[in-house]
Order: sequence, then structure tokens, then C-alpha cells
Amino acid sequence: MSNQNADLRSNPFRVLGASTRDNRHRILALAEEQSLISDPDTCSKARAEITNARTRLAAECGWLPGVSPNRAKEVLGKMNSFRFAIFNEEGLPTLAHANLIAASLNEAPGPLDADSALRFILTLAKLADELDVDEILRDINEDRVIAGFPEVSQRDLVEAEVADRIRFYRTALSGS
Repeated sequence: MSNQNADLRSNPFRVLGASTRDNRHRILALAEEQSLISDPDTCSKARAEITNARTRLAAECGWLPGVSPNRAKEVLGKMNSFRFAIFNEEGLPTLAHANLIAASLNEAPGPLDADSALRFILTLAKLADELDVDEILRDINEDRVIAGFPEVSQRDLVEAEVADRIRFYRTALSGS
């Protein structure tokens, strides 16, 4: 478990512009490209985190598991353009939706009014309550099969990461 990349903005997949469906070769190429315009150490660390099967799980759970690369770009773009746009997205896996809601808390400047804060709290609480470890495990393993990484075989590892995500959501809400 790692909380250092709990926010979407610092997630290794976002740092490199990678997808959970990218294979090791593609991730290495993205890290090399990104290191030409960003901090090479940050890129190297991100590459290492998502190419190592053991450390990859925290990054996957903190990203958008089960979301296609094109859809991920689409929803991230919407989130960046309007803080509340992500509330209306349908068809997203619960964990990905919760991660996007938590990230959108800090994407736009300025404090939230009471009604908006309540909307974030209620939505994130509802999504956190609906998290299903078996669905998350399935989504992660489907992405890993496509990417050529070993599947996660221990359900308890995903349970621990989900518990870490819920702690992060509480922190995100208390900081808004």
C-alpha cells in the first residue's frame, strides 16, 4: 500500500501519459519521451512503479481501472475543464468514478460553497460504499492481461488498496 500517489495528478500513469493497458515496452518508451520534457527522476520512478507487478497495484487502484484509454482521456479532459463535470459521467467503474470525484475536489481554485461540499461528500461516500473488491480485481486483471502483466491472484491485496483509497477520500474531503 502506498498513499504517495493517491491523487490522480501524481499517479504514475498520469505522469507518463500511460494507460493501465500499455505493455512494458510502451511504458518504457513513454518514460523516455516524458523525461525529455519533465523531471527525469520523476519519470524513472513512475516507470519503475508501474512496470513492477508488486508496486503497480497501488498505482492501478489510484488511477482509472477498467476505463479504456480513450475514455480516460475524455473524462480527464472534462474534469480539468469544469470541476463538477465528472458528476454527470455515466458508465464508469465505481473506483474510477470515485478517484475522479476525489481529484476534482482540488482541480479548480477556490473553496467550495456549502451545497457543493455536501454534493462532494454525499457522492464520494455513496461511491466508496459501492466499491466491490471483486469487480475491481476483475477490472485490474482484465487490464493486466491486455498489458501483459501478471494477474493479481490475492484478493486481500486489492482489499488493502481499497481501504487505502477510502482513507484517501476522507483526507481529500477534509482538506476541501
